[in-house]
Amino acid sequence: MTMNKDTFYLPPDDPDLDRDYITGREFQEGTKTAVRTISSDFDTNVIFAGTDAKTNGHEVFLPQQDLDKMMTHRQVEVGRGYANHETLHKLLTDFNVGQAWMHDMTQKGLEFTKSMAQGLEDVRIENGGRILYNGIARSVDKTAEQVCREFKKIADKEPDICKDPWKVLPVAVTWIGRHKLGYPSKAIKQAFDNLSPEIQERASKIADVCLAIPHGVEGVGRVNQKVAYAGHKQVLDLAERVSKELAKEQPPTEFAPEENGKNGSGNGSSTSGDNSSGDDKGEENKAPKQNKEGLKQDLSTEKSHGASDSTYETTLQGEPIPFDPNLNQVIHHIDTTKKKKTKSGVRIDQVFSTESDTIEEPKQTQDSSNRTYYRSEYNSIKQRMGSRIATMKRKLEKALITKVDSDWESGTRGRLNVRNRGFHIVSGSQQIRRQRVQGDDVDTAVMLLIDCSGSMSGYPMKVAGESAICLSECLSAGHIPYEVLGHTTMHFKGNVWKEYRASRERGNRYSRECAINMPVFKPFNKELRQCTHNMGFIPTASDNSNADADAIRYAGERLLKRRESNKIMLVLADGYPAWSSMYRRDTMDKMTRQAVVDMQNKGINMVGIGICTSAPRHFFDKHVCINDASDLSKNVLDQVAKLILGSRFNVDNRDVIAV
Repeated sequence: MTMNKDTFYLPPDDPDLDRDYITGREFQEGTKTAVRTISSDFDTNVIFAGTDAKTNGHEVFLPQQDLDKMMTHRQVEVGRGYANHETLHKLLTDFNVGQAWMHDMTQKGLEFTKSMAQGLEDVRIENGGRILYNGIARSVDKTAEQVCREFKKIADKEPDICKDPWKVLPVAVTWIGRHKLGYPSKAIKQAFDNLSPEIQERASKIADVCLAIPHGVEGVGRVNQKVAYAGHKQVLDLAERVSKELAKEQPPTEFAPEENGKNGSGNGSSTSGDNSSGDDKGEENKAPKQNKEGLKQDLSTEKSHGASDSTYETTLQGEPIPFDPNLNQVIHHIDTTKKKKTKSGVRIDQVFSTESDTIEEPKQTQDSSNRTYYRSEYNSIKQRMGSRIATMKRKLEKALITKVDSDWESGTRGRLNVRNRGFHIVSGSQQIRRQRVQGDDVDTAVMLLIDCSGSMSGYPMKVAGESAICLSECLSAGHIPYEVLGHTTMHFKGNVWKEYRASRERGNRYSRECAINMPVFKPFNKELRQCTHNMGFIPTASDNSNADADAIRYAGERLLKRRESNKIMLVLADGYPAWSSMYRRDTMDKMTRQAVVDMQNKGINMVGIGICTSAPRHFFDKHVCINDASDLSKNVLDQVAKLILGSRFNVDNRDVIAV
């Protein structure tokens, strides 16, 4: 197909791809499952963190998503394709020596050679992926297509790029290679057809040679790693041969051959005959003779290298910069997190990572001796608060009995209505019997979320613990399902911490730069008597800071999974949100308020309970303040009961705090 030299033509994009599809949480969970399935061993660690996408041979890293926001179909398709592609790298690419090879190329300024190796390796591993997982072509298709559309933006501004092999040959090899592999996207072949005939012919021959290189996949779920790694070494050797042969035919216009030896810390660029890598000498350093019949392989005498790192950052020195054929080129299409720039231009993303966030029983109560101690603390508090708990129980129980058991229905069935029998018989009515029917059930679930930050230490935490125990005893007596969670923060764990430090060094900053730790004191699916040791720990559970906004969302998601139609969240806190962030406190306040509003919009009744403070009034439409646990019986419980029982709950107006 002949193209206008000034127009880079691609088929029309599918607008349906830009509709909302799934949430960030659903995407992350589904992607982890898919990657582990393709990797066969179900042991591949997928980490969502920051904004980068890469693999180091052990883990697959993808950008952190906003868990509650919707992602478009395009973002999901591109993201899943990239994740699956990186999984193939993990299985078939030798990273141990590959990173050393990439570093060597960077030192020599051989950027074209690096990009060519990346493009060739992409084709090789996806060739093996067809056997390992027969849906790989469809999986990576939209991601590969997006590379074409990114390239079009450049080609529309610089039409001559389509004639320069130093700029487009690596990506051209991936286009024609994927077309030969049967990728369904018409945009991939169409992008290739926009290039000059000479580039098309050379790229097609290179792709044919690459497709003949062993990939190591022997069947569904079966990989011969030794063969796979050996095949990748051939890819790296082929990349060096391609760059040398191209330099002999068409030296790059940006660099004169005699100047190349002065560039970088190596011995020159690919135009030299003695710069293949490191300290190679003799015949190994001579550029191989060009094979115009299709670059037939004779790689046994060339030095073997390791695999490429698909996200290695480079410093340009010797060769021209080609268009990056890497799928990392379009990874920003799956990054849905809100971004803004500081005055210095540094990008700030919403959350660095949720990978280290934990929701689990507190570790402090796992030891048997600690369990005994905290259980005794619980019993001590229960005994000390006994009269208040009894008052609260009677209030709620009386209301529940009135709600559930007081309805009667007259009719032709049931017991004879003795009191009104005579009147009904005389009047000829058939309604002379009645039967007791159950009124409206108490269809309610309650979430109790407690700020366990360092500022709560001491008296506020003591009040929060006593309040939680009193409320739990009351709710248990009323057979109302409930859960008690705490929330604080901690440092990121393991490789997430390493990635965070690297991201900070690159100048990135995030709205939340810490992990959330949410101790589960009493889950929905356990009785209170099974959790007294955890509940007794609450008065001493303060630690670190409080990321209220995300904690409220986490707790809200757990509450929303309940079948009960009436959902209530009680949030106990001693002040304002505070966590590790590049944002100022006023922004944290806005984020917390928005989290409360979002949960309300999803149907949760939100109530803020200030511990010795009125701060919750800034975030919650319904709020109360308690200075000690004695305020519970006349203030908090009445508010809770009104939410649970609605208009049928009557209380003394003097006991109600207007909210």
